[in-house]
Amino acid sequence: MPQQSNDTTGVHRFEKNNYFYGKLLTVRDMAAEQAYHSGIQRTLSRHVTDWGVVCGLDVSTAHSTDGESGAETLDVTVSEGLALDRCGRLLSVADEEHLTVDLPPMADGVETDTISVYVAYDECFTDPVPAAKMENACEEDCKDNRIIEEAEVTVEAGKPTDAHKSVAKVSFPGATDFDPNGNVDTDAVLAGPARSYYDNEPRTACPPTDDGRILVGTLTGQGGDWANPSFTYGPLVYTNDMLYDALVNHATDFGNPHDVVASITGVPPDESGNVDITADEPISVTTGDSSLNLSFSGDVGGEFPEEYRDYLLEKSLQCECNAFADLAARFDMERPGKIARILETRLEEWRAEDIDYLDIFEGNSELVELETDFSEELEDEQWSFIGGTDRYAASVKRLEEAITDDDPTPLVVAIAQIRVCDAASCLTGDCLDFDRFPFEREALPRPFSHGDYVLDSKDNLELIEDDNGMRLGLEETMTVLDFPPTSHIEFDMFSEVEWDDVFLQLSVVDREGREVKIFEGEADSDWDATHRFSVSEPDLTRLRIILRQEVAGLRRFCRR
Repeated sequence: MPQQSNDTTGVHRFEKNNYFYGKLLTVRDMAAEQAYHSGIQRTLSRHVTDWGVVCGLDVSTAHSTDGESGAETLDVTVSEGLALDRCGRLLSVADEEHLTVDLPPMADGVETDTISVYVAYDECFTDPVPAAKMENACEEDCKDNRIIEEAEVTVEAGKPTDAHKSVAKVSFPGATDFDPNGNVDTDAVLAGPARSYYDNEPRTACPPTDDGRILVGTLTGQGGDWANPSFTYGPLVYTNDMLYDALVNHATDFGNPHDVVASITGVPPDESGNVDITADEPISVTTGDSSLNLSFSGDVGGEFPEEYRDYLLEKSLQCECNAFADLAARFDMERPGKIARILETRLEEWRAEDIDYLDIFEGNSELVELETDFSEELEDEQWSFIGGTDRYAASVKRLEEAITDDDPTPLVVAIAQIRVCDAASCLTGDCLDFDRFPFEREALPRPFSHGDYVLDSKDNLELIEDDNGMRLGLEETMTVLDFPPTSHIEFDMFSEVEWDDVFLQLSVVDREGREVKIFEGEADSDWDATHRFSVSEPDLTRLRIILRQEVAGLRRFCRR
């Protein structure tokens, strides 16, 4: 089927050669090959990239007056550059173009103050070569062997009809269009701007291609004076780089990208567009559907209700007391317990009005010192299984800054103390430490449960106590320890003999049944009596230990 075109819309069916061995290639075939590739390129340029100046094509002028006749002329120079026309054809100006315009410019016999500069597609036939005539093979004729695609630059007096490309209205979704509960299709909402573009710039028919010229720009004289005319650029091609740069610059302007100026009746804004409000009475603000962001300066907390203030101060002490008491119980740590006891004492003193709230923290406060020491203790390798330590350290630093401020206030210190409480409560992990096990008997039932842990073995479970402390004795068999899913475990293995006499197999299993091998073979003689293993994998839920000799034990198991 031959290539069909619609002259109104510029839409084509694209036809290409079907190559096969022995095919006779004629001029018609080669022309079809060129038409196929140029047709696709021009269609994409026209309907995807759109038309306008791509780069270059800057316009400069020089005014001159003939010394004898007094006639004025304007020399127009257009630099090299590229443009795309409405047909999707590339317009290439490879060298500077110079044109001369008689002044004053006349449009339809009427003087005008505007000169329009255009560029249009043009073809130049060149490189003639002999060509045999089909009617008589003995005769020769000359045909142009090459076609140069170039651009013709022209000037025209008068204003252009298409000085700018139209910009369709695009509607963006508002906050109410989204549903935090997931009941609205977010992708559909975010596709709304594209749909609104096509609603306002219908694509039911392709734009016409009657005028092949592209406006480079317009020159405007100043009241009939053409010595220094102003120049206004014509339509541009919106390249990906242009759109990306605009998006990034706007998205990273964290100040006031739209230069919005606040306004209140009777109160003028300052140079930055802000409005300062001072009032002795409460200020009422009513908004519509849009959100409202307010910033306050000055003594905002001066009128904080007394009963709320006392509740917040008491809560900061009570909350932290409970948090550190829980840490002391969970990890069997001495310092959190001491912090809890001091907080309990200070809380009772404050309730009895024996001390001021800030006296608890100011000066050489033992409480703040202990909280700081505890932060440093958590950095020790022994407690590496505990998660959330960075957040706790940051909260203690904030508390220190609030206390050492030039003018600390009870509310600010209380809020910093509550942050410490929250961070302490969020320290994750627990530990099954047989060296601190609260059992006097050695034999344990099978399976043995303690908290969230379940231990089982093919033989009896027993606790062994010696000069090195308490441990779970492991028989020459397989022992398993089940625990709630976690992403990080640490455990200590103990041996009374040289480790290289011990054959050890250690592995962990996740809740999908996948096994990760930690160690298998004869142990390393360089290990100390107690050797620590650590594993980080998602959803770990079981530790499997297999021994060949009854010479090792499990001293401690911790998870995050």
